[in-house]
Amino acid sequence: MDKSIFFQKFNYALRWFLPPDEAKEVYADYLEMQQQADQNGESFLVQEDKPWQLARSLQNKQEYRKWLLIFALLLLCPLVPAFYFLDHVIQWFSNYTTPTALTKFLFWLSLPLALFWAHRCKRQFPDCQRPTGLLIICALFIAGNALAGGLACYWLYEGTQGSAMWLTGRMIFNYMLFLATISALFSLLGLVFCRLLSSHWLAVYTLSVTMLFGIMIYMGVITSMDIVPDQLTNLAAELRSYFLPLFCGLAASLKILF
Repeated sequence: MDKSIFFQKFNYALRWFLPPDEAKEVYADYLEMQQQADQNGESFLVQEDKPWQLARSLQNKQEYRKWLLIFALLLLCPLVPAFYFLDHVIQWFSNYTTPTALTKFLFWLSLPLALFWAHRCKRQFPDCQRPTGLLIICALFIAGNALAGGLACYWLYEGTQGSAMWLTGRMIFNYMLFLATISALFSLLGLVFCRLLSSHWLAVYTLSVTMLFGIMIYMGVITSMDIVPDQLTNLAAELRSYFLPLFCGLAASLKILF
């Protein structure tokens, strides 16, 4: 295997099996040993041809298992809405109820877990810097979600007033599906990058799962079959129940970032 390809794969493998700062140190040490071997005309790593196996052999198994457990638990929160929407894509508005309660439980589980892991990483590696541009990404994500959520609530209001006859259930569903897909992808991106780059990326994850929770509440409202003018107060009360999770999600993201 070519040296550059080997070390590229080795770098990614180290970042997955080891915390970011520790991975950088190990990578620098092995790169230095390779350079010394080249100067002496010796073969050091390329003959092994197994960068992932080499990185795995350097892991702290106990620490890596803790990361896998956290990763699996955090991944559950975006998976529930994903399976819900996948089922509806296949069957188009089946009779299954919106799993809002399960999503709520996983959401309140994911926030302290994300905060715990971010705090643990910062305590172990206090010199770990926030990635450049992450604040801008989070700000744009918040602004985009605010606009998308405002539009969805406006459509719901117009629907209760009977002034949005052009708006169909499938159009709303497709819109929610688009938002859920973007949020799920960003949650997965934040979860993977928090391991490969920096724990600060968990801020993107918390923003994404907060948005997903809001989408599930919204879907629970519009599938309740009670969207009539007389029920506007009750619908508004259900949507207001999202304010506390929204505030907590934003607060958790800011805590992780700073």
